Amino acid sequence: QKFTNALKTFVESKIQLQNSDVKTLYNEFQNIARQSSKNSPGIWSEIASLLPGMTARQCHDYYHNTWRLQFFDSLSQFRPILKAKLQQAFEQNPQDSVVDEVKNEFLKENPQKNFNLHSLSQVMSVLKKRVFNGENSISNEQSKSISNASRSDIEERSKQNEFEEELDLFSNFHNFDFLEQ
Repeated sequence: QKFTNALKTFVESKIQLQNSDVKTLYNEFQNIARQSSKNSPGIWSEIASLLPGMTARQCHDYYHNTWRLQFFDSLSQFRPILKAKLQQAFEQNPQDSVVDEVKNEFLKENPQKNFNLHSLSQVMSVLKKRVFNGENSISNEQSKSISNASRSDIEERSKQNEFEEELDLFSNFHNFDFLEQ
């Protein structure tokens, strides 16, 4: 809430907000950031000045790695599917290019979803390392089972691990819990 309020104060200092919902705030901030991309460090410094104890870099990281993700669909439930598809693709063609092929195929299969492309690339990178290095590899049988399983089965199984997987993916980021107060 503190970060949202600081972002709102920043945006309102630049333009008059017609609507004060969070989605409008996000869109307007994106527009401001695009227009002043050369002065982007200044944006984060201004926002940090509204949040005592926060640096410009921390504001930047929190925005990109946490705050804006609320506007996108979660990838957690799809990680087993992506991993299985990636493993199958690497078995057929062990080239780096299969990562992009799997990612593009996945996006085409889910046109109704709004995924954060940067987060998807991060997930694919982590999964590629695990699959390519044989870490946490799944058997060919499991891979086929996951690929053939119904979405509801996968969603049900993955909901149990969703929190742990999110922590795994973003474990290297700072803890910003105090911003949510």
